[in-house]
Amino acid sequence: MAIEDTLTEEREEKMVSSDGRNPTFRMGRFLKPCTYSPEKAASLPHVPFLSETISQNFTKWPSEVLFKGFSPPQRKWKEWVDHLAKKHESTWKKSGIHDAILSSTYSIQINRELLLGLSEFWCSGTNTFVFPWGEATMTLEDMLVLGGFSILGLPVTTPLIEEPLKKIEQKLIAEHKNFYRSRAKKADQSAWINRFMCNEAEGETEELGHVALLVLWLSRYCFSSYPEKVIGKNVFSVAIHLSQGTRLALAPAILASLYKDLRFIYEQVYLTNSASFTVWAPFQLLQLWTWERFPLLRPSYSPNPLHPGEPRVGRWHKSILKLRFKLKLPHVRSILKQIDNFEWRPYVSAINNCPYPSFYIEKEELLNDGSLLEDDELQSFVRCLRSCELVGLDCVEQYLPHRVARQFGIDQDLPGHFPRVNSDRKIAWSSYDRHVRVPKLYIRSRFLEAKCTHRYANWWKDSMLVRREAIKDVLEKRERLTKNFKVHPQAEKEQSNRDSWGDHPPGFAPKKANFKVNPKAEASKMRDEEQSNCDNWGDHPPGFTPKKANFRREKHCDIDEDNEDYDPIGALRKRSGSVKTQKPGDGGRKRIALTSRFYNSKELVLVEEETQSQKEEPKDLMPIWNDDDYEDKEDYEPIAALWKRRSRSVKTQEPGNGKWKMTSQTSRFSNSKGLVPVEEETQPCGMVLITIDDDDD
Repeated sequence: MAIEDTLTEEREEKMVSSDGRNPTFRMGRFLKPCTYSPEKAASLPHVPFLSETISQNFTKWPSEVLFKGFSPPQRKWKEWVDHLAKKHESTWKKSGIHDAILSSTYSIQINRELLLGLSEFWCSGTNTFVFPWGEATMTLEDMLVLGGFSILGLPVTTPLIEEPLKKIEQKLIAEHKNFYRSRAKKADQSAWINRFMCNEAEGETEELGHVALLVLWLSRYCFSSYPEKVIGKNVFSVAIHLSQGTRLALAPAILASLYKDLRFIYEQVYLTNSASFTVWAPFQLLQLWTWERFPLLRPSYSPNPLHPGEPRVGRWHKSILKLRFKLKLPHVRSILKQIDNFEWRPYVSAINNCPYPSFYIEKEELLNDGSLLEDDELQSFVRCLRSCELVGLDCVEQYLPHRVARQFGIDQDLPGHFPRVNSDRKIAWSSYDRHVRVPKLYIRSRFLEAKCTHRYANWWKDSMLVRREAIKDVLEKRERLTKNFKVHPQAEKEQSNRDSWGDHPPGFAPKKANFKVNPKAEASKMRDEEQSNCDNWGDHPPGFTPKKANFRREKHCDIDEDNEDYDPIGALRKRSGSVKTQKPGDGGRKRIALTSRFYNSKELVLVEEETQSQKEEPKDLMPIWNDDDYEDKEDYEPIAALWKRRSRSVKTQEPGNGKWKMTSQTSRFSNSKGLVPVEEETQPCGMVLITIDDDDD
């Protein structure tokens, strides 16, 4: 490949070990961009990390953090992979995904305390973990060695251009739609396996079987997204390219998703203080990275031995079952803060049945004979060392390996500034895929320990002190703002009421009536209102409504019988359906649904209650009949003395108490002149039946 510039620069410097001891003068080699001046160095942003805010009780972890991208292998997944590996192993190696697919068949149990404790040290401004002793981060080298993902190749956003590839995509889309027509209404990942794995022997889906496996692998183990455990159409083009042996750069895309979700964790805890949230990146890679570099955080003292052909992840298969002790967050924090617990280059250690990449050599070497252009592993190592933009499926993140040069065996000096070039995906990808002018690369021996300059060691101590004071001021200012804006609970409640009600005339409902009603107080208020109605009745002329007429029954007299338009109620006959009756004085008629005959007298009649569907406005009720007006008559019999001719009893209203009592009987009663007992009909319509016996009938 054509090369644009060299990756490192050389000069003699005073070097010290990572802990600041053993100073020596020697020739140092440093990753670009770097600088001599502390004033020009790219310092850490003065933004509090979660490790600082949580330790000072400014923030705390939410009750629930879900790592949905941390997916264990399905029951039939390994069987399906082993079956198709016999046919397509060469294609997988050509596209650079062979080890990555095999790694997905191993089970890695999640350790939440480990991931949460590590996330507390994340800095979104540099995409590195900032520990008291220095910076470290996940790099493209980790994606290559731990995950088996390809660093070289086309971007994952490469579209399908050839017509045969588009036809395969259309078939996948049609299959995807069929799942949404099923009872499940979604393309579930388990159903996806059953559809393509179980039917492959019948030849129905043999053409799509290989592509379907890659679609599931990408949807579940690489680019998980909402909704959970559902096949995503966004990976169809990626799977089709890989099925044809086209190499895609999956390593930068997956690393970008991890950077993105680590920043999302910080924002949810520190900025929004969320009660719960979900992240979708494959955090099992971050957990493996921690186990490789912090031995004290490993689940067991000795990882699993590797068999020939196994990927490196096999060392940690079901390792959570061999726990030495259960990790707690305070224990994780204390281990992460000690530099002696960190291994800068864990992948150069000798492991049985684990071959070394070609850039892990025993003696340091300067490659300038063109061999760099022919070796894919060396080209991959060049990408690991170069600052650039990482292009993912839905994000672009900055990659700054010059801040963690010791992870590659290269000396560390003051990091220089690297400007962002993420305005466009094409421009961002060009920063990743740019070429080198001179085919020259210096590779350190895997046995040599990388060091840092004495200048860098002093700069780190000073910058951490300056930052500590700046963060202290930031947190104190935030605390003052919190106290100033803190409102007393009662005042906050009153303000809420004022905001809800606003200004409105007395007796009218507020603009926003989102308030709670006390049932007991409301019932007492209704009783007082009813008593007030009774007190306000008083004496009034016959045939007129009372002052407050919130009742549903009315008194009616045939006093207008000389009127031409008057139709006596006694003349109405209705055997089925509804009856229209006239209300005296209003000139109108009202409809009632009675199914029995009516008998009218010259004295009193009650107007029936309408059905629910016919209800209109509440009607006025005439005052209750008073027994005092009829006591001197010989044939008068009070309502309380009425007796029932059938087996069950009837409750009636005693004269003078101002209320009517309803009954559930339909039997008829004989009554003295002028008084009628009220009975409730037992039909579901909820109306009242009136039976009147006239002395003359």
